[in-house]
Amino acid sequence: ARRRGGGRREVLRRLREWWRESRLSALTDKAVAGGTGGAAEAAARLRGGGVARLRGAVSGVTPAALWHARCRPAVAQTADLACDEESCDDERGKPPAPGLTAPGERFVQAVYTKSGGEGGEAESDLEGHSTTGVCWDAAVVLADLLGHAPSVLLSFSANLGRSTDAHRDWDWAQKVVVELGCGTAALPSCAAALHAPRAVLCTDGNARALGLAAENVRRWTEAHPRAAVPTLAQLRWGDCAEAEVLQSVGLTPPVDVILAADCIYVLENPGGWGKLLATITALSAEHTLAFVTYVDRGHDKLWRRFLTQRVHPLFRVTEVPPHLLHPVAHPGAKGRLEQLTPRQTVYSWARRPAAGAGSRE
Repeated sequence: ARRRGGGRREVLRRLREWWRESRLSALTDKAVAGGTGGAAEAAARLRGGGVARLRGAVSGVTPAALWHARCRPAVAQTADLACDEESCDDERGKPPAPGLTAPGERFVQAVYTKSGGEGGEAESDLEGHSTTGVCWDAAVVLADLLGHAPSVLLSFSANLGRSTDAHRDWDWAQKVVVELGCGTAALPSCAAALHAPRAVLCTDGNARALGLAAENVRRWTEAHPRAAVPTLAQLRWGDCAEAEVLQSVGLTPPVDVILAADCIYVLENPGGWGKLLATITALSAEHTLAFVTYVDRGHDKLWRRFLTQRVHPLFRVTEVPPHLLHPVAHPGAKGRLEQLTPRQTVYSWARRPAAGAGSRE
């Protein structure tokens, strides 16, 4: 290392960085699992000071995290859901905003408690590394997208975009919305509920996540009495139980709107893409608006092949223009959870007619 000139110093520097990241990960997991202030404070010091920003995990010394959403004039939609150090410190302990008013006013302040409701115990705790315990950037982007007018949303569908009848007759009040993989936040579902649809169903395969989601939805509903009340149900992708799950809450497939925020990932998700595709297929028809988000985490070639070989024979896929997406969809945006990943992408899946199921575009 000395002969290479500075090589030894570089090795030591990398070793120190590796130790720092390993220690930070261990302290973060400990803080999430036990809610200990000491671990959270130590993690904050390793991050260079301030309060550890772990959306859906730990914020400061409390075993919780805050997510915030905002509204535009007349049309409610989410905005900066980041929990930065200053906003968390300023807003912690304040009651939720009573409802939609002026542009920019926060209309949601949900706390991710460790219990699944009042009097709940640690049975509803989530392991620190669980993907379902985090409000990912895609949830913000998809919830924000639902704030656009129905005519804009319909324009993304390859089946409905040029249908004058669909644009004339489409009304949220008659629609059934189902979110897949809602996690603990169910943020897109809550955004859809602001339009007062006929029904909103939040689903996830993780029963513990649903316990936390139920508490967040309850608090959110109390703050928004005019919105539809979302219901929750456990739904495992690919189990062919979609009709049974929907019937248990008084609904039947196909549904009108399907939401899937950041359900396309590889880590601890073997065969998950095919199962997700099977579930979306079982819930959809030609009139269904299905929005699926995606971000490249190193498996883009696999995703492109999956789209070509598995999705395109069943769905006509179009991409939502990037300029219509929330700022956190783009790298470098303030409050973005994953700063090093590429731009978030939102796809609209439109079910192909049965006779053309084998064709591709």
